[in-house]
Amino acid sequence: MSRIYFLKMAILFFGFLLSGVSNALTLASPAFAGGGVIPNNFGFNQGGCSGGNQSPPLVFGDVPDGVQSFALVVRDLDGGNWLHWKVWNVAATVDVFPQNYSATMDFPQSANQYGSHGWGGPCPPSGSHRYVFTLYALGVPSFSAEPSEGQLAAAALQTATLMGYRAPTDNVSWVSSAVIQNGWWWNPNEGGRGYSIERNAGTGNVFLATYLYAQSGAAMWYSSGMASSSSGLYSGELYEYSNGQSLLGSYRVPVATRYGQGVRLEVVQEDRALLTIMGDATHPGMAVAIRRFEFEPGSLNAGAASGAPQTGWWWSSIESGRGYFIEVQRNLAFIATYMYRDDGLPVWYSTYNSLLGDNNAYQGGLLLYGDGQAIGRGYAAPRVQNGNVGVIQLNFSNSTTGTLTLPNGTQIPISRFNF
Repeated sequence: MSRIYFLKMAILFFGFLLSGVSNALTLASPAFAGGGVIPNNFGFNQGGCSGGNQSPPLVFGDVPDGVQSFALVVRDLDGGNWLHWKVWNVAATVDVFPQNYSATMDFPQSANQYGSHGWGGPCPPSGSHRYVFTLYALGVPSFSAEPSEGQLAAAALQTATLMGYRAPTDNVSWVSSAVIQNGWWWNPNEGGRGYSIERNAGTGNVFLATYLYAQSGAAMWYSSGMASSSSGLYSGELYEYSNGQSLLGSYRVPVATRYGQGVRLEVVQEDRALLTIMGDATHPGMAVAIRRFEFEPGSLNAGAASGAPQTGWWWSSIESGRGYFIEVQRNLAFIATYMYRDDGLPVWYSTYNSLLGDNNAYQGGLLLYGDGQAIGRGYAAPRVQNGNVGVIQLNFSNSTTGTLTLPNGTQIPISRFNF
């Protein structure tokens, strides 16, 4: 097939040609089913109740086109319409709430009817009460003051509800069993930047790289080794690297610089998470909901074809400081290289193509994107700055080792990176 065909496929893969499908907005929680019992973790912790008083994890689905922000209201229908939680000005890129998200204060929250701001959990005095979560997908970016529920309804493109029950005699605890999936992640509303994630099954630690853009618009990457502090929560320092080895240059040891106050990854379910980069006085931050990227319909659940290389981080041990992230779905491979420009600034290239032979070889052209979205900036659709960086070839001797041939013919042994 022609190079133009694969260029179009790569652009489609990386999310620049987005087609919106308007479905009915949904709201769900991995902690309790609709019509199920709300676990103790989320019940109130005063007035005779001894719950954890944490807001529950929530997942928004089938978000309609044109959403500019979200709001959420939780009321007790059998307790005089008691207000338990009200939030607004939630960014349109955030379509998941991790457990206890109320404590992060990433958005304005009103006073609940217990008299405190934020989440106030269920505490029914008797009988089984119905607690209704109402999600508003809004056509406005923000409100300057607390909106009424009538204002939320008037600004809503769509709404969705989730109802759970709780009685004084209920005694149900919940612990997340979500194990984050290895592979490529993205936010569908921000095509053109992405995140590669691998979890070490032995240590439980995560290695993360973000592929996005500098404030100048140049392709830029950051990385983090993240430790797990509790079920589904990972955190670590975020680093920018520079002055390392370019695509065709001789080896140089890169220099690491810490970015902001670190990064946090909160897993809501295996394929949905919230990524927060914590800025400081000189570094902007961001919060973005991310999900697994499916190369083509059905390819994610199909897994990798027999003979394919393992999904995850690859490197050459003689060239530490640059590397490669590979994921295979069916026999389709998406590969990103994290390395450096000739002037020492970090840069990434990507390539997307089918595996060759018995799925143990790959050949594809490297693309360079630019003018995309930087941390702390609004969405900007990137463009291909160079569609002919060069062709790379990979020949895998098995699922964890291989040889990389660079565009100038240089061959480099590569293997799975064990972090």
